[in-house]
Amino acid sequence: MAKQILYITPNFSTFVKKDLKALKEHYHVTAPSLAWNVKRKLPLNLLSQFIFLLFHIQRFDYVICMFAGYWSLLPTFFSKIYKVPNGVILGGTECKSYPEINYGSLRKNTLKFFIKHTVKNADILLPVHHSLLYYEDQYFNNSKQGLLNFFPELKFNYKEIHNGFDSELWPFDQSQKKPSHFITVANIYNNTTFRLKGIDLILSLAVEKPSLKFYIVGITSEFSKSIEIPQNVVCLPKMPQNQFKDLLKECGFYFQLSIAEGFPNALCEAMLCGCIPIGSSVNAIPDIINNAGFILKNRSLKLLIKLVNDTQGLSEKELSERYRRSRERIKDQYSLHKRKAQLKTIIESKNRL
Repeated sequence: MAKQILYITPNFSTFVKKDLKALKEHYHVTAPSLAWNVKRKLPLNLLSQFIFLLFHIQRFDYVICMFAGYWSLLPTFFSKIYKVPNGVILGGTECKSYPEINYGSLRKNTLKFFIKHTVKNADILLPVHHSLLYYEDQYFNNSKQGLLNFFPELKFNYKEIHNGFDSELWPFDQSQKKPSHFITVANIYNNTTFRLKGIDLILSLAVEKPSLKFYIVGITSEFSKSIEIPQNVVCLPKMPQNQFKDLLKECGFYFQLSIAEGFPNALCEAMLCGCIPIGSSVNAIPDIINNAGFILKNRSLKLLIKLVNDTQGLSEKELSERYRRSRERIKDQYSLHKRKAQLKTIIESKNRL
C-alpha cells in the first residue's frame, strides 16, 4: 500500500504543483488548502489546522512542509509528538532579514518565533540551496544571513535539494534569438519587490543603453503607473506560460538581479530557453549560472553597464555557444527527475535527528 503523505503549503504556486504531481506518482498525498496569505484568517487557520492534526496526524507516514512560517509550526510539532517523520523545504525568505527593503520573514518577531520552532521540531531541513543556512552578503549590505546566523543555538539535520525542471517544457530555438533584447520576470507590485528584484537597476540601465530593448514581465499595471519607464522598456503583466515561452525564445539575455533569492525558478526556465543569464552574486544564482553567463559582483549600475557592454561584444559563435551552454547547464544539473528521486529518498529513509 502506498504511503500517506501530508503536504503543507502556504500556496499552490507552479513549483508546489510540480512537487505534488511528482509525489502523487508514488504516494497518496493530502494537501490542505488554507488562505495563509490573509492575515485576519490566521487565528482561524491555526485552529482549523490544530483540529485536523489532532485527529488525523497518526494516519500519515510522512509530513512535508513547503517553507517555514505560520503554517509549519503545528505540523512539525504534532509530527514530533506522534513520531511521524517530517521534512521542511526552505525556499528563501524564511532564512533572511533585510529591514532596509522590508523583506525577509526573520525581521518580524512573531513570524521569527514560528520559524525557529519549526526548525527546532524538524527532522530534516531541505534547503533549495545551502546558502539558506549561512550566507555573507557581499552584494547588497554586507550582512550575515541564513538560519545558522539567526539561530546559532539550534542543531539540525539537512539535505540540499535543488528545484527541478522539465527541459521538454521549455523549448530552445536559437534562430529566433535577438542579442539586443533583455528580459526579466518577477511579481512586482510594490517598492519592496521593485528593489528586491533589481528592477530599479534595470530601468536605470535602460536609460544608459537606449539602443537595447528590455522586457519586464509580471509588473502590475497599478505599480507601473507609479514609476517612470524609459521608451525602450516594455512592462508586461503576468502572462500565460506559452506566451512567456515565446518571449524567452526571442530574448538573448535574462536578468536575475535580486538582492536576495533562494533558487530562482524563472532564471532556470529562461536558461532552458537559451537565454544567457546575467545574475547578482546572491545565494544560488552564481551556482546556477556557472560559466554560462555573467555575474554582477556588487549592486552597482556602473558594473552592470560594463557587463552589458561585454555582452554586446560577443561574436555570433560566442553567443551560440552560450545559448547552448545555458540550456545544458539546467538540463544536466537541475532536472525534475533528480528532484523527484531526492524527495523519494528522503521520504523512504525517514530521516530523523
